[in-house]
Amino acid sequence: MRFSRTNFVRIVVCLFAGLFLLAPVAVAKELSPDFITIGTGNRDGIYYPVGRAISVLVNQSRNRHGLRCSVESTYGSVYNLNTMRLGGFELCLGQSDQIIDAYNGESSFVDKGRFSELRMLFSLYIEPLTVITRKGEEISSANLKYKRIYIGQPGSGSRATVTAIMKLIGWSLDDIREPERFEFSTAQALKALCQHDIDAAMLTVGHPYQPIAEAAATCALEIRKIWGPRIDRLIKSHPAYSDIIIPGSLYQGNPDPIRSMGVVATLLSTSTIDEEIIYQVVKSLFEQFDSFKKSHPRLKNLTRKGMAGQRLGVPLHDGAKRYYIEAGLIESGD
Repeated sequence: MRFSRTNFVRIVVCLFAGLFLLAPVAVAKELSPDFITIGTGNRDGIYYPVGRAISVLVNQSRNRHGLRCSVESTYGSVYNLNTMRLGGFELCLGQSDQIIDAYNGESSFVDKGRFSELRMLFSLYIEPLTVITRKGEEISSANLKYKRIYIGQPGSGSRATVTAIMKLIGWSLDDIREPERFEFSTAQALKALCQHDIDAAMLTVGHPYQPIAEAAATCALEIRKIWGPRIDRLIKSHPAYSDIIIPGSLYQGNPDPIRSMGVVATLLSTSTIDEEIIYQVVKSLFEQFDSFKKSHPRLKNLTRKGMAGQRLGVPLHDGAKRYYIEAGLIESGD
């Protein structure tokens, strides 16, 4: 090829073009965001939309912190905690009783040992133990033994909580007749209840809960009272459990409030996740708090102080603690 002024100019232009093409790659690599995933629950439950709302608020603040957040639908608390221990999630939602058991290496987590790296970010709402039967049938919380009962999917917090409570009252899984399709979702289980394929469902869920509303509009269902001296003693002896009233008129055919016990839904991480990442996650949510509360009916009564101040015997993550002190939500010695 003849080397002319024209060819020389072309070569120079190509070299500069190459430099400009390469430059964005180098910049993108330097500014690449941290990717974080939240383990949630079934898509027909509350954990999934709550996790999605947290993810949206984190992503809306991405220009400030560079984080990119996503959610994953899961079986629930036990699955989330076990997966996060293995590094599968950076954050997860879980029930207070399962959180305490995981941190101490008890109950469902005995074989895996103490999860000492587990850390709280904030608490959310109480999930009452909810026993649902068909209306008018001679079934109560006192005579459920040997009935066909759905207690949640393997890996779910509902299943672990109900199993623990059965143990406290002297029952085991052998004392109920689980439906053959025990791995079906809550919505499927409630449909089976309407179709007389099971006798009851025992769940720990936040209210209002859409699958219950949909099932109650299809057939006559009744939420049963869960109370008595043993339940009262259980609440007083275990920091994971709370006394709660399920409001009346949430579901068709159930006008009266129902007394029950509940667990606290909580957002979690581990001490191995960088303090700055957790600080930015908490800051993103609390600085857009009104938007978060409007994202789901179960969140409308949350307060910043209530979310930051509840303790389960599990340490706060340093990143969350840093934000709460800066925002005046807790004292530095808390």
